This record gives sequence, C-alpha cells and structure tokens, in this order.
Amino acid sequence: MEKCKSKSDTLKFNRESHIAYFNKLISGMSSSYIEFTQNHLSGAYFIVSAMGVLDALDQLPFTKQQIINWVYEFQVPVLEGDKEHERCYGFRGGLHLPFTPSTAGELYANDMGHIANTYCALAILKVCGDDFSRVNKKAILNALKYYQDPESGCFQCLPCEIGYSEEDTRFIYCACCICTILNDWSLFDKEKTIQYLIKCQSYSGGFGWIPGAEAHSSITYCVVTSLKMMGALDRIPNKEALVEYLSFRPVSYTHLRAHETGRNLVCRLLLEKKKKKKK
Repeated sequence: MEKCKSKSDTLKFNRESHIAYFNKLISGMSSSYIEFTQNHLSGAYFIVSAMGVLDALDQLPFTKQQIINWVYEFQVPVLEGDKEHERCYGFRGGLHLPFTPSTAGELYANDMGHIANTYCALAILKVCGDDFSRVNKKAILNALKYYQDPESGCFQCLPCEIGYSEEDTRFIYCACCICTILNDWSLFDKEKTIQYLIKCQSYSGGFGWIPGAEAHSSITYCVVTSLKMMGALDRIPNKEALVEYLSFRPVSYTHLRAHETGRNLVCRLLLEKKKKKKK
C-alpha cells in the first residue's frame, strides 16, 4: 500500500525568502516602530542571529565590522573609580536620551544597562566574530550581582535597587548567557538561582515564569538551558514529566504550543471536531 503523504512531506523551507525578509527588516523598519528605540538592540539580535543560522551574514547590507561598531555604541560608558554607579554598567537598548545630563548621577539614573540587552549585545558580537577587546567585562560582571534578588536568587531586568523591575526566569537565562560568553561565574549566587529554577517546574512537567506559574514552552527552554549552563540538569525534580510535556507540545509541523489553558484546550478540541465533521 502506498504511503499517504503528510503535510510535512510537501513543506519546503524557503531560505532565500527568509534572507530577503531579514534584510528588509535591518535596512529600515516602518515608521510605527520608530518609537521603540529601546528595543533596537534586541531586534538586531534576532535578525543577526537568524542570518547566522542561515549562513548568510555576508548577505546583510552591512559588514560584520559595521555591525560590531554599531553594537558598541550601546555600551554604557565606564567612569574609572566610580563605585556609586557600578550597578549601571552593561548595554542599553537604545541610543536616544531625551535630555542632556549634567552629572554622572543624572546620567546613570536615566541611562543604564539592561540585562536582556547586555545579553543581546554580547551574542551579536559573538556571532559577528568580535574579539571582545572593547567589552567592559569586569564592569558588566560586577554589575550583574545587582540584578540578582538576594532573597529568591532570581534575576531582574534592571538593578534590584530600582524597585520597579520585572523579575522572572527569562532574566536568569540572560544572566547565565552573559556569564557563559564572558566565562566568569564568580559574581552571583549560582546555588540560589538553581534552587529558584527547580521551584518553577509545573505539575505538567514544564517550567513557568515564576514558582507556581503555568508551564510555557519558551520559558521551559530558558530554564533547561540555564540549568545546563550551570551544570545542574541532574537537579531537575521530575525529568520524566518534562520529557512528556515536551513530547505533547507540538501542534503543527512548524510550531510548539506555548501553553495549555482550559479555554485553549476547549477551542482546540472544537476545531478538531469541526475538521472531522468536514471529512
């Protein structure tokens, strides 16, 4: 009997279309994105890393060196001997300041590094083959300790002293990537972070943003990868449930289901029922 062709047999990855799309994005976004200057670095990260995966960095409209020089413009300048603002160092997300600072205090109160943007900057530099000679490694690693919640072990996107920063497993992933790229884990409490991540495993086997939260595929990736970088995969409480969770995530040939709430489950079941009726 001839094997029935599935949809996956007819799907074809169009590499050239993807390259054209990313080139269009990096050449100039629409005016609706102009106001999001704080996200320019993270946007560039997705484009450059994708072109790297496609082995098409040489097809970008900018040379690797041009991209590297541009990324360094986002690095918060280090003032020698300035202990008061050492928590502020890293890479910012955008280059626009709505005012001209008159003092270092005024500058760093409104223009400081962001843990996700620091990760994105280092990743872009890595993809482009930079030698990291201009990266203020010591300042970045020293600032990292200010992002870790001393009680929970989790990380925030901005220094904890700011008081209004997000805190969840995404920023733990960023911190782990920064330490891996710079090859230095000495300046934060790794054990506390591992314990926090372990608490984030949901009853379904996957991991959530915070302890007690619903499991989510992208967050599960961040947590498992973070544990891998810290050499703690063997600390996952229920590996069998995690494998089962990941096995049941696919819902199409190209995507993973992010999460399963009651409402989404009902909608999906109704959709499947509708498909069967049509047959």
